[in-house]
Amino acid sequence: MAKSNNNVAMFLNLVLMISFLLIINMAESKLFPLSMERPKS
Repeated sequence: MAKSNNNVAMFLNLVLMISFLLIINMAESKLFPLSMERPKS
């Protein structure tokens, strides 16, 4: 049980980190739509 518990904790940490990075990327693209939305060239 201890090993499976540790695996679940590691998996949850990984999912939390990935979702955190995705949320940060989405927030940055929404807050700062710099060159991808309107290229001023």
